[in-house]
Amino acid sequence: MTNPDVTPPPKRLHILDNEEIEALYGRPCFTGDERTHVFTLTQPEKDLLASFTHLPIQLYFILQLGYAQSQTDVLHLYL
Repeated sequence: MTNPDVTPPPKRLHILDNEEIEALYGRPCFTGDERTHVFTLTQPEKDLLASFTHLPIQLYFILQLGYAQSQTDVLHLYL
């Protein structure tokens, strides 16, 4: 016999709250200086960008590079 006042446990495990999910996956809010720092390309990055022939790929490259540069938590591997 089950008790109708008892709610069943959730089917999915909830590790992060909404604020933590937003911090990890939300769009970053950059200041003007941060935007300049993150999205200014070095010459080797510009050369690599020029090797991509399609605009969507070039934009994706810039966004991925900017995302990687904006992250403060970097995984350090010691091999």
